[in-house]
Formats: sequence, C-alpha cells, structure tokens
Amino acid sequence: MDTNRKVSALKRGCCVAGLLSTLVLPTLVQAEEGAFTSKSKARYVQLMEVTPDLLPQIKGLSFQDLSLQAIDASGNLSPIPFQFDEYNKFGIHHVKGSGLDTVGEEGIFDENDELVFMYRDAGDKASKEKLSSIEGKVVAELSIDDDGQLRYAYVLKGNAARSNKDYADYDEKTHLFTTDTWSMQTDPENVLKWTDHFIKTFDGGKTTFADSMKVRVLAKVGFFNVTLDNDNVIGKVLAVKDGPVRDILAISASVVVLRIPFLTLDVGLELSESSLVLPISATVPSVAKAIKAPVLTATLDFANVSGALVRSGLSSKEPSVVDNKMSSEEKKFSLNEQEPWLALSTDKGYEGFLMIRSDDASLKKGLSLTAIYKEGTKPDKPERFPGSEPELGFNITDMPPGDTVNYVITLFHVDKFWYDNTPEVFIHSLMEQPPVTATSL
Repeated sequence: MDTNRKVSALKRGCCVAGLLSTLVLPTLVQAEEGAFTSKSKARYVQLMEVTPDLLPQIKGLSFQDLSLQAIDASGNLSPIPFQFDEYNKFGIHHVKGSGLDTVGEEGIFDENDELVFMYRDAGDKASKEKLSSIEGKVVAELSIDDDGQLRYAYVLKGNAARSNKDYADYDEKTHLFTTDTWSMQTDPENVLKWTDHFIKTFDGGKTTFADSMKVRVLAKVGFFNVTLDNDNVIGKVLAVKDGPVRDILAISASVVVLRIPFLTLDVGLELSESSLVLPISATVPSVAKAIKAPVLTATLDFANVSGALVRSGLSSKEPSVVDNKMSSEEKKFSLNEQEPWLALSTDKGYEGFLMIRSDDASLKKGLSLTAIYKEGTKPDKPERFPGSEPELGFNITDMPPGDTVNYVITLFHVDKFWYDNTPEVFIHSLMEQPPVTATSL
C-alpha cells in the first residue's frame, strides 16, 4: 500500500459516525426496546465510505453533477445527505485551504476518494418505474448487504435535488462542535483543549459528562525530567470543510521539549453525529534522539459519572464500577490491535467508547499503543473538577526519531450501545462496514 494512504485505509477500518436521534426511531430496527441489539444500534449509526474500486461507474467523473437518493419511509425516492471526501499526502482527509494538495485530481472521483453517507439513510430497492421517472440519469445502484439484509441507495447524474439535513457542525466563531444530540466546547486558542461535552439524553443535556481532554508529554533530556500538558501542545486550525455528513478540520500541532523539536502532528479532526475521529500523522525529528523515553498520553477526563460501568478490550467481561478507587481488575485494563477500546456506560442516558488503532508499517517501526485507566480523588491538573472520575485514554510511545508514524483516535458518544453487556459487538460492527456492490442500471 502507498505510504500516503495508510492513515486513510486505517480510517476506513475504524469508520464511526452518526448518533441515534432521541426523537425518531430508525426503520432498520424494531421500535420495541427489547428488539434492539448492539449490532442493530451500530448499523443505525454506521457511516458508509465507498471508494472508486467499489463504485467504478463514476470513477474519473466530477463531483459537481453527482448526487445520492434512496427510498424514504413514504416509498418515494428522496435525496439523502452525502459528500465526497479526498485525501492529502499524509493519508488524512483533504481540506481545501490547508496548504496541502489532494492526492489525485481535486474534485474528481479518483485514487481513494470516498462517497460518504449514513447506512440508515439507505432504503428499500427502488422499482423500475420509480427510477425511470426521476430527473437525471441513474448511474449506479448501491446495494449494502448486512448478513442478508439488503439496503439500497442510487447514484444520480444531473439531478439538482439535495437533502437539507446537516448531521454535524463546527462553528469557527464560537469554537463549538454541535450535532442534533451532543456538543463539545474547545478553547479559542487551542482546538486540542476540550471542556464541556453535553448530550441531550444525559441529565436532559444540562450536565457535562466530561471534565477535559488531557494531552501530556513526559520526557527526559539529560538530567532533566520534563512534563508538558495542553498548554504546550497547541493545535491550530488551518482550514475547515463543512459537510452534511461530517465536518473535517485540518489541524497542525507541534511539541518542543527544552527547545528541542520533539513532535510534529498533522491531524484531521472529523465531527460526525456521534463521534470525533482524529487521524494523526506524527513525525519525530532526528534531533529528538536526545530526548529519552518520551511518552505522549491522551486521555478524556470524565465528570458526573460516578457508578458508571467500565470495560476495556482485554478486560474481564464483568464490568468494573466507577467509584474513585482502582480495583485489581481496572489495573489490568489493556487493549491490542483486535480489541483496541475502552468503554463506559452510565444509567443516566450516556454511553461511550475510546479507540486507538495504527497501521502495520507504523507498528513495525516500534510504535506502541497502550491503555490508560485512572481513578482517584487526588487533583490531577489540568482539570475543572477535583479528582478523576475517571480518565480513559492511551499511551503513545516508541515513536522512532527521523520517521513518521500514523494512528487514529476515535471517541464515540451515544445514549446506549452495549445491550446485554456486549460493547464489543457494537464496536466490531462499526470497525467493518457492510459490503457494498455497485450495479449499473
């Protein structure tokens, strides 16, 4: 695989987007609460990414005159939210104005560009009569096969109708990320400083479930031990893509330890209705060899979730309880490539997970990704609420000087996803989207 495509290919394996609306029940699962499963919930929030190899009918065509429709609840073909996303040389989604060119030709469906839409917006198969009566030309029928359950969407050329739905939005003036169901505030001077996270189903959207996001660098230079935090790891927004399915920010960040440049980060921050996805390309300059045993940590410090249940990808299936004490099981929380997650469930209308993944090339270079889980009552700055309740996140270590490694961090927020104590079913379902077949009509 082309080294410039590694983060993009990895991202498609981590694909997560969309959040269950509290107002409308999905048609693809039964309305009865008992009929929901972790997998059906995953499919409702599944983001579909269709590349040119899966959709050759529009390969080489301009995005401008293409659109997407599906059969709606009334049995009519209607426009659904969609967007075309491209990639830059780091394998991160291209954002016009970021200073980085797209791989391939901009505005043309080529290379590993993606047609993006929500699984839940696909519908029943359209009749020949419906298709023949629609404006423009039907270029391809997309069929999605989820273990025999088929859903369809139709790629059109020359049809001006567009959906007015917008699943997520980043406001550059207020530095606020919002969706129909949850929101996140960021610092005006540093987009990597996160504070309040509200979700409508958690205490009616009146109480934050997060204290802050903490980024730290722990290092030793000569005889000096150095600890840096969010004040030293500053993310600058270079450009923003406002899409109906997801908003994408191009971010640049750097870390300097005792005047030695330690790390340069090219980051894509992607907001979907249920998730934040951060594909990261990290470069360690050769001069950083003077920095001994550096550790980069990234954690989300939760708040107001006492009594919540927690699990890790490799922990016991019996959940632990958030109680401001570290149990013997919690001290064993860990993850690996197959189970790269930490999950939390409250009885207040919020559940979430954090996931980190990398590609084979980066792992072969020595990159190490491990879990962090912390509870306690001692202050752990930077924080707004005393103590940790708890912190979930990752250690990112053994980044080779003079080289570049790639990894993707995902945060996912919903109201419920681990029915019958099966968060792994939900997560695995999201990690691999259902197969897509494009048929010419």
